[in-house]
Amino acid sequence: MNMINMQRRMIITLSIFCLSFFVGWGVEAAEIIDHTAAISSFWGGSSVDVLISVDDSIYLGNAVAFARYDVVTGTVTDLSSLWNGGVESFAYDSTNDVLYIGASDAQFVKYDIATNTVTDLTSAIGSFWSGGDIYALAFDAGNNIIYLGGVNSLDSTRFVRYNINTGIAKNLTGYIISDMWTHDGVRVLAFDNASGDVYAGGGSGSYEARLVKYHKPATEDNEAEMAAFTDLTPEIDFFGSSEISTLAINPSNGLMYMGIRWDMGTYNLSTGAVTEILSVDAADMKRFAIDTGSQNLYIGGYAGSNNGYDTFAQYDIASDTYTDFSNELAPYWSADYSSLVSSIVFNEASGSVFLGTSDDGTGYGFFEYGETSPPVTPFTHTQSLSATIQETMTLSCGSDIDLDNSTILIPQTP
Repeated sequence: MNMINMQRRMIITLSIFCLSFFVGWGVEAAEIIDHTAAISSFWGGSSVDVLISVDDSIYLGNAVAFARYDVVTGTVTDLSSLWNGGVESFAYDSTNDVLYIGASDAQFVKYDIATNTVTDLTSAIGSFWSGGDIYALAFDAGNNIIYLGGVNSLDSTRFVRYNINTGIAKNLTGYIISDMWTHDGVRVLAFDNASGDVYAGGGSGSYEARLVKYHKPATEDNEAEMAAFTDLTPEIDFFGSSEISTLAINPSNGLMYMGIRWDMGTYNLSTGAVTEILSVDAADMKRFAIDTGSQNLYIGGYAGSNNGYDTFAQYDIASDTYTDFSNELAPYWSADYSSLVSSIVFNEASGSVFLGTSDDGTGYGFFEYGETSPPVTPFTHTQSLSATIQETMTLSCGSDIDLDNSTILIPQTP
């Protein structure tokens, strides 16, 4: 065998060898990453109640704390001192780079991300919303409107529209109280950008599920406002006595996903058709997060008595299949009835799902669920073997190889 053929065989063998290592080290399966320690020095309370994803940041909140987590650097900034309230709900205005925040005692503020300042807007709603909780916010970018949902201090339902241009709020509660909603409050809001409709979900009396659609009328007189509401509660009678706790709109298929304690369904935003999803029957659902790219819906909920229900799961929309990931959280909490995924959000920048948790045994938790890839930097080297033979290799192993008096340095992979 001549020298050129020997070198050619060596190069081909090494290329295959290195490729096998690159495939083996390149991508790991999704796993839970515990970020709780990053917030433990300042976080108060026993839970991480609400999360929102804004570009490469996750904002966290509860009744006494507010913070920002950078998904790129892994650093956390404590924002709790900016005002003396907590966080129960978020809505993001991407045009002005502003976070709107709803909190207990009917506090309503906006946080300017660029200037790191807070402006208190509570006085705009104070005349008709005294005490209680702002459980939900939704932003209508087309009309520059924030919708607020919750209860007042007497546990009476509140539904309000706030114009960010004028600073004027309008109480819309009276239009849904009479026949649609008596008390227990709006627990969740979802805004459909395609239609301009906002959906309000929750419960009324004995936790009976309630779902209402509202479309802002061109005129704001009483008759027009009354006509702007549609009671969808009769369409979701299969939900029974449990309140709607979470909503998620999927623009890719035109469906809104609805979750209650032990059931899940969809509402077709175009036709109004309602469908119960029978493949999901094990979760005590409290929160949804949707990844529109992969068409996966992530579900967070209670563990339930004897850990009988799923706390964290994935519903594959395309295949209509359900996968329970609860065991991934098992090492981090007591997994009794108190264990709860209290907040969940998908972050597009990192491709990960972030979860906030509550547990009587272990306290609060902040976790990331996603794929991890150790740094691997393959490169291409072209080694001239003769005037007529040339080989190109992609290598990522850890050694030095001497071929034809030339040294090829191959980077070490962890």
